Amino acid sequence: MTADENESAHLSTTIRTAMKSLRRKSCQQCVVAKRRCDLGATCSRCRARLLTCTYDNPVKVTAFVDAVQSGQSIEIAPTPVSMDSISLPDPLHADGFDMTFLDSGKKANPGCLDIDNILQSGPDYRRGDYHKIPVNWDDFTHEAFADPNSRMSCTMDFIKHSHTDFATTGHNAWLHPRTYKAGMPDTLLTAFADCVLFSHKTLQNEGLIYRKLDENAARLFSKPCPSGTRECLISVQCMLLYQSMRLFDADVHQRTTAEGSMAKFVEFVDHLADLRDNSPDLMSTNVEPDSWELWEASSSFDFFRVWRSNPRFDVWCLELDEAMKYGKGDDADGFAKIMLIIYVGMDKTKQWFYDTDAVF
Repeated sequence: MTADENESAHLSTTIRTAMKSLRRKSCQQCVVAKRRCDLGATCSRCRARLLTCTYDNPVKVTAFVDAVQSGQSIEIAPTPVSMDSISLPDPLHADGFDMTFLDSGKKANPGCLDIDNILQSGPDYRRGDYHKIPVNWDDFTHEAFADPNSRMSCTMDFIKHSHTDFATTGHNAWLHPRTYKAGMPDTLLTAFADCVLFSHKTLQNEGLIYRKLDENAARLFSKPCPSGTRECLISVQCMLLYQSMRLFDADVHQRTTAEGSMAKFVEFVDHLADLRDNSPDLMSTNVEPDSWELWEASSSFDFFRVWRSNPRFDVWCLELDEAMKYGKGDDADGFAKIMLIIYVGMDKTKQWFYDTDAVF
């Protein structure tokens, strides 16, 4: 074994041993928020929200990095480990840590090591945050799909009619009428025109409407993911409108084309989620808004009246327990209703509205 290989092997062993000692509980901020922590020196969630990231038992990662970079030997003291002190990737597998660079047989460059990335708890911990959805989702059966009270049927009905609501009113449950109060973007305006055309489709004019729909949808889905949050949001909203028209249409060509576009749609949604997670200004909840609008408020006065008089619940990834415990049905708009139905089902959602003296 050459000197370089010996050095690489020694570095690999050192870091692997250090990794075992660096296991710790989530930071205090993630524990309070009940969010998954990536256990970085400053975790990505705290970094994105400009929070002070503190641990109950802080680990001196800086000293470890300095020692590795200086070539010093590192003494790792044994640490008692319990199941409560270990944060493992979900699902449980070894792919959570990317150690391939240590086994490549090439000389490792300690100056290029990114400890924050090494300590991440999984390749994409954001996806795991929605772990409750598959548990609560109905198993697919034709009976469940035909039942208007099932989660699946309610969700499909919500998506199927989103383009109709947009064509009729200029907004829907997930597209606020004041989002683009300065002027609707051209891409969304084109989608609006297609929604209006599609809602007036007949046997006599469907050929022309399908042609226009295909042209505009192909142009939209052929674009790369935009770098700006606003542009990406507009693209995702337009894509969802086109998918709601095409996926549930009786025309086989429209359904097939829409199914082929799903991968691109998911790519844009994931990119939008990444932009959201890495935009501290979008995440801040410490500053009272000066221009936000309540989803169903008719004026700024109505918004501030509700903002100052009612408790506020920040809901992330369908974690609705706190909102249902302390909130009431009148606080839920159309989008919140469908999220509640997905989370607890139609019957429990109606029961919650009834228990809080609200009309469903």
